[in-house]
Amino acid sequence: MSQNFMEALFQGPKDVVMAQKIVKVAVYVSLFIAIFTASFAIAGLYQTSSDTTWQYIMDPWSLFDVFLMLIFTYFLYKRKLWASICIVVHQVLNLVIIYLDLGRFPGAIAMFKLILFISAIRAIRLINQDVKNHNVENA
Repeated sequence: MSQNFMEALFQGPKDVVMAQKIVKVAVYVSLFIAIFTASFAIAGLYQTSSDTTWQYIMDPWSLFDVFLMLIFTYFLYKRKLWASICIVVHQVLNLVIIYLDLGRFPGAIAMFKLILFISAIRAIRLINQDVKNHNVENA
């Protein structure tokens, strides 16, 4: 019985094919986050806002955040477990900082991203175990 994508996100992937799909989606979402953050950070170099939420989103120091996300995304693409763990830690720290700075809880999309990246940890672990098992069998 095959597993659909949402089941794999919440229950963990059961096969390597679904694990690869989860990692692929996590890479795309991470790239989208980096591009979205970079566009607002670059806009923040040229404009300011009186609204605190927009001022927070358009912070030029977010370019450092974009740089970290791109490094983690590259190694997530290469199926490195440490990179997926770093992305989860990075996202949790971002959510905490947003809560402390803006005084409100992040939305459902932020929680979905966090669940996706946690699922990517489990997916990469499954993929690496499968590769290790095939190497032992072939030796």
